[in-house]
Amino acid sequence: MAHHTRHSGYARFVERINKFPQGAPPAKALYRILSLLMNAREAERMALLRMHPSQH
Repeated sequence: MAHHTRHSGYARFVERINKFPQGAPPAKALYRILSLLMNAREAERMALLRMHPSQH
């Protein structure tokens, strides 16, 4: 069941990324990239962060 939890963290982060106009469609390659950048727990936390466009 741990594999299910691991994947859900990345899935939630991908869902969050897709709320932006440029988006990032779910794909094996995207999940692989995210797994290299962060673990599932970190991805879960990233999915919870507020993301706003830069005001510069």
